[in-house]
This record gives sequence, structure tokens and C-alpha cells, in this order.
Amino acid sequence: LKHAEAESVLIQLLQRDGSLFLTVEDDGKGFTLEAARQQSSLGMSSVASRVDYLNGTLEIDTAPGQGTSVNIHIPL
Repeated sequence: LKHAEAESVLIQLLQRDGSLFLTVEDDGKGFTLEAARQQSSLGMSSVASRVDYLNGTLEIDTAPGQGTSVNIHIPL
């Protein structure tokens, strides 16, 4: 909420078929993935390294003015 300046956030956590699925969506200001990669912020890089450590996948869908959707899949 703080960084996205979002009005609402949807968080879903599901366990299905031997996997965990986490989805976080907001209606905030969004960002460009390239700009996020160039920043020295630990936020998204920390999430990415933890997902990688758990042999999971991380998908981020975002654009300026379009909000953000983050999908994480972790095999159990």
C-alpha cells in the first residue's frame, strides 16, 4: 500500500496439487520492471531470491498507471 499508493490489494494463497500459489494484486501506480531492476532496493530482489531458493517461479505484471500483479508458485 505504501509504495504502490494503492486503494485496494487482493491477496490469495492456495495449496493445490502439491504446490503453493500466492497472488498479490493492487490497483496502485505500477512501475516498469526495468526501473525496478536498476534500483538498489532489496524489496523485489529479496522476494525473487527467496522464490528461487524454494525452486519456485515468480511472475510480475505491471506498468505505470496500471497497478501490479505478482504471482508466485512454490512446489511442495
